[in-house]
Amino acid sequence: MSTLGVSMINEHALTYKEKLCVEDLNYIIKKANRLGLLDRQLIRVYQEEDQDGNHIYFSVEGLKEKHSKEF
Repeated sequence: MSTLGVSMINEHALTYKEKLCVEDLNYIIKKANRLGLLDRQLIRVYQEEDQDGNHIYFSVEGLKEKHSKEF
């Protein structure tokens, strides 16, 4: 699937101070899997740093419209 024309959202996954631990990595994987279950394609994972620590973000497709059933 091409990402052209797809609305992208940067979704915060995790903040950590010094090093990622095994529990942090497991959490990141579970969160990525949940996004997949919601039919949102994960495009990339990246990190940013500020005074609060290191932040892991996912770039994902924007929320898909829900189709309502008409009665």
